[in-house]
Amino acid sequence: MDEESSRIQDFLILEEKTPEQIKQEDIARVLNFRFLDDTFARCAFRGHRNLAEFVLRVITQIDDLELEEKRYETQFDAKRLRGSRSLMLDVHGGDTQGRKYDLEMEKNDASPERSEVHVASMIGEHLLAGEPFKNLPEMYVIFMCEHDVVGNGRAINQFCYRNEDKFLEDESIEGKITANASMGGKTHIIFVNGNYKNDKTDIGKLIHDFKCTKAEDMYYLNLADRMRSIKEDPEEVEKVCKIIEEVRKESEERAIQKTVVQNIRSVMDSFNVSVERAMNSLRIPAEQQPKYAKMVSSQAYR
Repeated sequence: MDEESSRIQDFLILEEKTPEQIKQEDIARVLNFRFLDDTFARCAFRGHRNLAEFVLRVITQIDDLELEEKRYETQFDAKRLRGSRSLMLDVHGGDTQGRKYDLEMEKNDASPERSEVHVASMIGEHLLAGEPFKNLPEMYVIFMCEHDVVGNGRAINQFCYRNEDKFLEDESIEGKITANASMGGKTHIIFVNGNYKNDKTDIGKLIHDFKCTKAEDMYYLNLADRMRSIKEDPEEVEKVCKIIEEVRKESEERAIQKTVVQNIRSVMDSFNVSVERAMNSLRIPAEQQPKYAKMVSSQAYR
């Protein structure tokens, strides 16, 4: 069962539990969280720019990476185009050199297609209307993965745009684009392999720590201190529980929407009517109909 299905199942059985039972289960869930879990990461990095800065330095090996406070956010909503696919970026920031970063915790869906959507969102976010293309900043889209998504066993795989023409005859002339050479693009897509094990390297220690549930098992003291604070400080535990409740409500809303979409399709198929007729027969409010009409035509709700 994937994470989304699990969340929906959690919602469906909530009515059988008391609020206190739900709260105790949420607290138990907090104790089992890792940095790799996006709900925990949302809380861990919020207001802790120095921690995100440290993680990004280990991954990118950019020693002078300093995130600017005014350009640092967690759970950043990257959606500029009306009707476009919305993305909620786990950690989003810009450094003092103008580089931009998107750090994502990914357990199930760290696909090449997803990375391209993230790049497109970043471009839309950082190249404004009327700006020359040369103003596009250098961007890093980074996926901290549960498993070895690329499949080659390496700790990190970094991808950039390149020339794939295999028939260029002269590959030795400097300054020319040759076969397999980089286009000089400013976009970097990085997949971090969660299965990598080598505690003698900085990245190996970081991967290890991101999969730990206990602070005492971690190598990096700053990550361990943050985990200990979140899991042992009652105020911090309460903050995480509130985030879990937010996620639960989001899942509840998605479950309701999915049911409504299924009912609309059922009416359309059974009576061979348009989506508008189906929505009217189900008495869906007029102001909500454009949203549901779009969902009915979307592959995501099939």
